[in-house]
Amino acid sequence: MSRDPKVLLRSEGDFIALSKQKRLYAILLQATLVGTFKLTLNDAPAILESVALLPAYQNRGLGSIALKWIVQLVKNNGFDIIRLETYEKWHQTNKFYSHMGFQLIESFTKENEIILVWEKLISSDEPVGTKVRF
Repeated sequence: MSRDPKVLLRSEGDFIALSKQKRLYAILLQATLVGTFKLTLNDAPAILESVALLPAYQNRGLGSIALKWIVQLVKNNGFDIIRLETYEKWHQTNKFYSHMGFQLIESFTKENEIILVWEKLISSDEPVGTKVRF
């Protein structure tokens, strides 16, 4: 949640191709593209590959709203678990996912970076507030 959506910097063709694969989703606020997320719903568990908001829209509660919607999307598609990875050094991001009910289930090293694996059981999902600050 703490970085720019790189997909926004790609060509429109790349954006359309990923969205046709039903892997790339746009986060809109009043018809303005403010972020993206990639989600894989092929096999269990569902895999959230990335969530990113433009800096101007961060720290306003939009990440919580988006993640709540993503969890509902995963649930609506028949999945009980959603999993994601973060870098250990992304302290704010890790704190966010922990706050949103994700549990740290493992870690591993990849290319000299410590990767954390987070998981959330959808059936135990608690409602999250939807307050947005502007």
